[in-house]
Order: sequence, then C-alpha cells, then structure tokens
Amino acid sequence: MWKVKLRTLLLVFAALGMLCGLASATDLECIVTRGGSLEDGVQVTLCPGGVTKTTTGGMALFATVAPGEYTVTAQKTIGGTLYGALEEGVSVVANSHVVVNVELTEAVYIPSCFPLALNNQWLYGTWNKETATGTVSKGSRTEKVVGTHVIAGDTAQVIQVTESGGTGWSQYQASGRCGWAYYGEMTGPVTKLFDPCLRIPRVLPLNQPVAMQTTVKSSDGSPDIPMKAQVVFAGSETITVPAGTFACARLDIKLRTGHEDNAMSMWVAPNVGTVQVHEVKPGKEHRRQLEQYSVRGVRPLPGPIIPGPVRPGRGGG
Repeated sequence: MWKVKLRTLLLVFAALGMLCGLASATDLECIVTRGGSLEDGVQVTLCPGGVTKTTTGGMALFATVAPGEYTVTAQKTIGGTLYGALEEGVSVVANSHVVVNVELTEAVYIPSCFPLALNNQWLYGTWNKETATGTVSKGSRTEKVVGTHVIAGDTAQVIQVTESGGTGWSQYQASGRCGWAYYGEMTGPVTKLFDPCLRIPRVLPLNQPVAMQTTVKSSDGSPDIPMKAQVVFAGSETITVPAGTFACARLDIKLRTGHEDNAMSMWVAPNVGTVQVHEVKPGKEHRRQLEQYSVRGVRPLPGPIIPGPVRPGRGGG
C-alpha cells in the first residue's frame, strides 16, 4: 500500500513539474492571414536572431523565446508576387505566451535589393542643381564593396564611394536575414557613426511606413546630431536607365538631421541594387542613374520579389 501511495505521489509531483514548466515557458505565436483567411506555407522570421518558421494551419510557433523586443516579418510568393507582413516592437516578457496577428499584402524583400558581396560595384551618372542659381552640374559616382569592418559587435560591409574629381568616402552598411542596416560613414580621418544604426526590416509591406531614430556621433568632437527617418515602399515601377530596364521597388524616404529636412526616392531592383535616386534638400537637388554594375555572390531568394523581368546592365552579372 505504501509503495502504491509513494508511486502515486511521485506521479503527481512529476505532473506538477510538467505543468510548472508549461506555465513558465516563454513563446511567441504568429497567426498569418491573407484576405481574412489563414495562410499556410508562409515564412515567418523573428529578429534579432533571424530564426524562421513556416506556418501550418496559418500559425507559426517560436518556443523558448528570450525576453526582449522583436520584429516579426512574414513572406510568401504567390503568382510571382511577394506578399509580406511586418510587426515591429513586439514585446516578449518572461513566462508569457505572446500572440501576433498579421495580414499579408504586397511587399518587397529588402536584402535582395542591397546585394553587398565583396567587390560588387556600381557606376552612376549624377546630376546636381543649385536651387538659388539654377546652376546644373553633371558627373559620375562609383560605389564598390571593398571589405568589412566591425562596429558595436556587428560586421558591416565597407562601401568605397568615389565621385567626380576624386572626392571619396566610405559607408558602413549590412544586408542580411534581418534586413538592411546603415552604421555610418568615414570621410578622411573623421568617422560619423549612427547610434543606433538605421535599419529597414527584411520585408517591407506596401505603404506601411517604418520610422527610425538615431544620433549621429562624430569622431572629431563635433556635437551629436539627432536624426529621424521614415521609409515607405511606395510601389513597384519599371524604369529605364542607361544600364537597362529594371523592375524596381520605389522607396520613399524622409530624413530630418538636426533642423534640416531631406526627401529622397530610391528605385531598387533585386540582385542589382540601387538603380535610380532623386533627392531634394535645402538649396539642392540631386539625381543619379545606374550606368554599369557588376554584382556577384547574391544568395538564393525566396522567390520573385516584384513583378516584371530584370535585365542585366552592361558589365552586370
């Protein structure tokens, strides 16, 4: 009798232990719909970390998630068009079950539009106008990925920028499973770093603005400058430039640096990069168009990014 009672007691303790384990579990559940219906086969990614799950029954479960703040993205290619969703600022606290509901819409896959493999290179024709005088000047700009640099524990690609007349500087960028990041730049001996870096999530749904805020810190002792930015995927457009005709995603960007407001539109193409830029800032207007490019080492993508063909430009690969 005593042995039976002891065995029963041990089973009760074991069951209680399992229940306590379940109660203390920290997980995140993402429910994905399209047109109001649950959608299977959707890749859901949790960042930071870049862990990806695929929905079954419209649901993806991330078990044993560390407490913190996360960005959740979802993506699926349907009929040659990428559909995606984005939820930022998802807070996960210990011993909780977090549910995130997202609805798929047309989207752009950001990492493919910023291919930053070593030795990738782009040549642009530039056009600059002084608003006050109407003076217009034309020139060229070359961007080349020349190496890597570690910033705040992250590995960034170094992009060497050279403009007409030999003016040059370096940019620090990264492009990967959690999206695109801009860490800062270096001109001569002066480095300006963004704290924190500016980030665009890996999936950017149509007409859903992403806001960013940072502080520009200079190595020469200049005062810190606050910066705010907002980026929107404004739609898909096919444009023709000297390098060819490309199916692009247009990104509209607003920047406020200190007390100066800038507006910029970028046309970016998967496996190519930036095809065209139009920027307006106080007293100046700037345009550039892709003339030649050489892009290597692009990772396989999760399917077509936006509708339409992509044609390589001169020197493209």
